[in-house]
Amino acid sequence: MISVGCTTSSEAGQKLDLKITLDPTTSEIVSEKLVLTRNSGGTAVLIDSSRQARGSGISDARVYSAGAPRTYHFLSSRLATAQATTKVPQDTQARKLVVQCCLEALGALKGAFLLDPAPSLMRDYVRIGTVPDRTGRSLSAMAYELRNDDEAWQRLLGLVSGLIETQVEQLTFSEGRLPDDRLVDVMLALDEVAGGKSFTVPARLMSDGTLRYLSIVATLLFLRQPQSTPLGPPARTTLVIEEIENGLFPSQGAQVLELLRNEASTHDVTLLATTHSPALLDAMEPADHRGVVICERDNSGRSQLRRLVDHPRYVELVSGAGVGQALTRGKLRPEPNKPVRSIADIFAS
Repeated sequence: MISVGCTTSSEAGQKLDLKITLDPTTSEIVSEKLVLTRNSGGTAVLIDSSRQARGSGISDARVYSAGAPRTYHFLSSRLATAQATTKVPQDTQARKLVVQCCLEALGALKGAFLLDPAPSLMRDYVRIGTVPDRTGRSLSAMAYELRNDDEAWQRLLGLVSGLIETQVEQLTFSEGRLPDDRLVDVMLALDEVAGGKSFTVPARLMSDGTLRYLSIVATLLFLRQPQSTPLGPPARTTLVIEEIENGLFPSQGAQVLELLRNEASTHDVTLLATTHSPALLDAMEPADHRGVVICERDNSGRSQLRRLVDHPRYVELVSGAGVGQALTRGKLRPEPNKPVRSIADIFAS
């Protein structure tokens, strides 16, 4: 079984805790609980769902009704929190509260997007309107949609020009049309100038690093667009990027970090990224260190997390050759007989 969860806070001061247990063998949700903590301190279990039987496909969801909870039958393959928004009648104040809080929790989840760019999937034509996914295969379609927002389009061009060493004059597209001349497929291309000559580089000829970077910045901009999801853009976006440095030269670390930091700040985006790159760690400013979390394995093989600033040798590390060099030399490893803080401890503090 796999257990996951999240906590979200509203502007009104109330907190929502969503906890889910999944059965990976059947792709079913075994149990799900959505708990409201009011700003006054009181709590209410809004959704308490459990699977009827393994493989049944049905869950019994007990929904808050101010008195005895009311039970509904939901699909165990989908979030009960999502199903409650359409299946729970808003005929009482209590059930209106349930639906309102479910929508709020879904809004928080909608704003989280995991991106693990796969350049090999970006080197072909893409159908216009293809929705973003974690691989970045929809890069060309996202970029094509951004043309409708002049500010976002110019920002994309500026971000690309800031990374690529040649002069980028414009972002263009190769087009795939039907016999009746309808445009259906596009492939992103760069119009570049080098050595006094102009040339066009389509996505299929771009480097892995360029494609990865393009997918990251295009996703950042696209998620803020009204058409990014069926419900529109989330109130706040969290973008999680796997191995942000892959395909980039070490010298580009500081440049990429600065560009993404500014873009995330401008568009009110929370940016989380995993990295093994010493160059990227060395490119960080001291103000960034509180946001760095080290993942380590203890003697039992379990992964543990702790903040960089909580490392017992933190002052020594940052005053020396740099955090990246310390990583290369193995100085970030936990010292013998000194426990590493658990994931629960990290997020409880």
